Amino acid sequence: MYPALGDLRVESMNNKGMSLVEAVVAVALMFLISGALVSFTVSSLSAVTASQIRARATRLAEQRMEIVKQAEQANKGAIQSNTWTAIDNLNVVESPSPEFTFGTSGNNFFTRRTAVSPITDGRTIVVTVSWTYKGVGPNCTVGQLKNCVMVQTTLTRWL
Repeated sequence: MYPALGDLRVESMNNKGMSLVEAVVAVALMFLISGALVSFTVSSLSAVTASQIRARATRLAEQRMEIVKQAEQANKGAIQSNTWTAIDNLNVVESPSPEFTFGTSGNNFFTRRTAVSPITDGRTIVVTVSWTYKGVGPNCTVGQLKNCVMVQTTLTRWL
């Protein structure tokens, strides 16, 4: 009937602008998504750092185990005669040194312990590397390792 009024209604319903409520909802969604991304990034960086520390500790443990194996090879004759002095002398706790640091502060240290235990015709060697990270100390209980790496081998007197 009134084409001019009908055109007005259609035009107002197809308004291309954005209301204040729509803008607030859009901003809130952006904050939620960016907050989730920041949280994911922070947790990923923390996991990477923990993995790097564990890898460094594993290398220190394996390095010490190689020293034990070299001592075994160098003293094969003594070991065959059941003299384990060279291996038993490796039973030490190494104090922190620059080789045992991690992180950028320079005051985070690994502690490396080598335990030599006698068994029938041999020795069990356990190398433990532990550390404190973000105020959490080590728990080196077998099966519940926290901030701790253990490497074990058994040396025997082969006849």
